[in-house]
Amino acid sequence: MVIMITRTRVLGFRSDALLAGAIFLAVSVLVAAVAGATLGAVGLLVAMPIRGVVGVCAVLAIAVAAVSRRLPWQLERETSIRWLEYQDWRTAAYNSASLSLGFATRIGFWMFYLVPIGAFMSGSALKGALVYSVYGGARCAASLGLAAVAMRSAHITDRVLNLYASLRTLGDLTFFTLAGYLVGATVTLITGGLNAS
Repeated sequence: MVIMITRTRVLGFRSDALLAGAIFLAVSVLVAAVAGATLGAVGLLVAMPIRGVVGVCAVLAIAVAAVSRRLPWQLERETSIRWLEYQDWRTAAYNSASLSLGFATRIGFWMFYLVPIGAFMSGSALKGALVYSVYGGARCAASLGLAAVAMRSAHITDRVLNLYASLRTLGDLTFFTLAGYLVGATVTLITGGLNAS
């Protein structure tokens, strides 16, 4: 992942890292926004009580899976090493697109699943795009930060990657907290809607 950014050449020069980083971040936000807008638009087609039930069931299924297995459901693969052969803007663009979608690479955190569920539950293409693009942009910005550090010192990068297990545990705890909030808010919304009608 880090090497994808550091090896990208846009104009053919080593100094292209800044331009490659800009492409990397822009594509990640764009691709994530399209994915989120699609999920939000699909959510809009489903009436709120049904959308709420689907969302709560999805969160509960993921919470049960998170307790029973350590690794999230994911495509267990790194980004394609073939993309390095391009040695141009496509290396950055393809890599960021796969990272910002989340499910196209290793995820690492169960909390990711709140992103597509949240985009769907929003019932709005605009809100869905916002939810997913915040995730995609944040994930790719973190990758850019790690790439910048790697360009200066591989030792620091190794230390950051060694914190991964602790970060994953923290991420899973955050997932359960957010999932509980989402389930509670959705149930309140559904019961409030049913009581009003």
